[in-house]
Amino acid sequence: MQQGAYNPSINSSVADFMSAVSEPSEQEAMGKVVRDLLNDGQRLSRRTLCTRLLSQLDRASCKKEQAIYQTLVGYLFVR
Repeated sequence: MQQGAYNPSINSSVADFMSAVSEPSEQEAMGKVVRDLLNDGQRLSRRTLCTRLLSQLDRASCKKEQAIYQTLVGYLFVR
């Protein structure tokens, strides 16, 4: 598989996912994840989002934070 190739369907999937995020706390959490990925020089894709969200879920300090990250991970698998 070629890394770095432009794939419009992946970009569309990421855009659809981002538009599904509705709660302000979800938007803030997703914004932080996206910002961290981009600051780390990583590409923005479903795979990198999922990996980072699962990592954040493991490190969540309270039930509310866990619920936010679980919801965001769930959005990745809704079509």
